[in-house]
Amino acid sequence: MKTKDLQHQSDTELLENICRNDANDVSYSSFVSRYIKDVETECSKICERRKLDKHIGLQIAHDTFEKVKKYRSFDRNKLRGSTERLAIMGFLYRIYINLFKDYHNKNNKTWVKSSSYFEDLQETLKFDVRKNHQIKEYTLRILKKLNEKEKKVLIADIEYKRNHKYLPDDVVASLCLELNIKEPAIRKLRERLIFKIKKEIDIINGEQ
Repeated sequence: MKTKDLQHQSDTELLENICRNDANDVSYSSFVSRYIKDVETECSKICERRKLDKHIGLQIAHDTFEKVKKYRSFDRNKLRGSTERLAIMGFLYRIYINLFKDYHNKNNKTWVKSSSYFEDLQETLKFDVRKNHQIKEYTLRILKKLNEKEKKVLIADIEYKRNHKYLPDDVVASLCLELNIKEPAIRKLRERLIFKIKKEIDIINGEQ
């Protein structure tokens, strides 16, 4: 496809071209040129908040587009946004947030003991979870009391808050995007799920 023709293509059409089996470098370069500055800016903001070297953000911004080209997972029907550009930035956001998460996991392998509500909940149990053969049944029973958003927050907490006092910024941002909520709502969901878990544990304890 000629460069002149690409200039008249929408961003969505360019993305679809990149994800085709016969994608060419011209389409890819044209798309990157339209979005690279915005993605670099957003990645730099994350680096600033997390006190990371700015070059890490630049590398992740570059890798974001490489991921698009490599995995070709774009689907215009899944775009969400008030404008085409915002919708595509949302698509790219999910990619670079996951790359930041990968970087975080790779570079934070040292385990640091941090007190969390998991320890508080464990102390309320009146039976030894290591010896109780019904623990799977109890776990499923407790999870059924939570709605889908609460489960997502719980899973993120289980993954990160064993080793960290707070969820990393990129994890919080990813949760907000996935659940379509603002950051304060994460705290409210957590408070609600803890209340539900404690209530069900009390019932289970009463059955012992």
